[in-house]
Amino acid sequence: MPLYDLTGDPFAGIIVTKEKDLKNELTVKTRSIRELEDIFIYGFAFDAPKHYILLGGSGVGKSTALYHLKRYIQDNAPKDSYITHVHRGGSFTVPRDLKAVFGEKDPKDKGQRLLMARYDWTNWQDALKQLAGGKQIYLFWDFPDKIAQGQELKATLQGMEELIRQDGVHVFIAMNKNNYDVMLKASNLPGKFRKVELKRFDAGETHELLYKRLSYYRAPESSYKDVEPFNDVVGALRDAGGGVPRTILTTADLVLKGAHERGIRELRGQDVKEILHNAEYRRRIIEDRVDDRNKADTLYMLVEIIRDEFGGHIKKQRELIEYMREQHGWSNVTTIKRLKILQDYGLIEPRTADDFWTKTYTLI
Repeated sequence: MPLYDLTGDPFAGIIVTKEKDLKNELTVKTRSIRELEDIFIYGFAFDAPKHYILLGGSGVGKSTALYHLKRYIQDNAPKDSYITHVHRGGSFTVPRDLKAVFGEKDPKDKGQRLLMARYDWTNWQDALKQLAGGKQIYLFWDFPDKIAQGQELKATLQGMEELIRQDGVHVFIAMNKNNYDVMLKASNLPGKFRKVELKRFDAGETHELLYKRLSYYRAPESSYKDVEPFNDVVGALRDAGGGVPRTILTTADLVLKGAHERGIRELRGQDVKEILHNAEYRRRIIEDRVDDRNKADTLYMLVEIIRDEFGGHIKKQRELIEYMREQHGWSNVTTIKRLKILQDYGLIEPRTADDFWTKTYTLI
């Protein structure tokens, strides 16, 4: 029996987010998403669901969950509702981005400009009421990990504050925790949304993720019904990836290629450790997430310092902060911010010490 049965180039890996857009397919329906579906299916008759923020670290599946909820609402909401496209960007300002809901997707299109010109957008609240005609409007905003700053952020918060006061408007936002904290400091807007935190994957969800992602590459006649070649190492892959779906897939990809290079027919937990150690998988995970090479190198330098200077375990956050300030000139805020990024990527695990005050970190 071969180690795996994949179509095409088996060593292209099971990471397909860059080669094939899978945002529109929710690979694993987690408990949080199922609970939201249950709320919505019974709530549409009472003008539910109102406003939600999908919250989680980088790579945990926020965007995919948002796309899934949009499709779910399209299938179950009243048929005359306005379901918008998923807006991606650092700001959502009105009336600029509101116009696209009703047809002005291309400002250069003369016909669309004339349609929008019929309404007085200086008083966009009245224009919204006229266009909506009492129908429900569902807006989706995928807020990028790189937060907008300054006037752009201020304009977004002001516009969104006013927008959610309008009757029949429902807003769904996907964002990471850092952005949420920044918005919370600048406005009370986040407090007006129901917060749904997307948790990291457990072993069962990891199993389902690997099985479904492998299925994209299996030959139709394949008799395999499980997660070959990962049957005996699902837990090890989950732990190595810190429960973050995107990191789990990067890790599984490296292990698959490493097993082939070594002629390994059956993977064991020890094989996973050895392959990942030699493949510098932490660097690969960072480079998959960060486009700027200098920023990627900076984050990996921090990983190396934690590994080499602290033995993979930081007993006190303060010790690392002082080391980075003395050796590299980093401010306290800079060190803490970059630790949070590594945490979001599933590369370090934070814990609170026995004194309930000291923060510790362990390299995963």
